Amino acid sequence: MSWTLTEANLADVEAANRHLDEEIAATVPWTVTPIGYACRDLESRFLGACLATLSGERALITALWVRPSARRQGLASSLVDRVLARALAADVCEVFVTCLSGTAVTFYSKQGFMVVFSTRLADGIEFVIMRREL
Repeated sequence: MSWTLTEANLADVEAANRHLDEEIAATVPWTVTPIGYACRDLESRFLGACLATLSGERALITALWVRPSARRQGLASSLVDRVLARALAADVCEVFVTCLSGTAVTFYSKQGFMVVFSTRLADGIEFVIMRREL
C-alpha cells in the first residue's frame, strides 16, 4: 500500500472522529455521551459554549469558549456549572479538563479544579490536566 501525508481538513477530522466513535462503541463496555450548553444574547447571537463528554463515573470538559466582548460577566462560570450539574445528575464522580498555563488554569482553579499533571512545553507554556471531584 502506498500513501502520502497531508494536513487534515475539516472533513478529515470529522471522518476520523466518526470512525473513532464507531470503534469505541464497538469495543468499549460503557457509553460515551457528549453534552454541551450554549449561551446566546437576547438577539440570539452566540456568546459561548461548554462541551464535555460523560463516560461512566468520569467526565471530560472538551471545550469552553466565550466571545471576548462577553467575558468577565460570569458566562463561562455558568456554562461550567451547568455541565457539572449535568455530570452530577449522571452519577459522574470526577471531571477532568486539559488546558494551557495562564488564565485557563486560574479560571478552573476558581471552579474547584486541582492540577493533577503539568508538563512544560516550548517557550515556558505548560500543558495542564486538572481534576474536580463531584
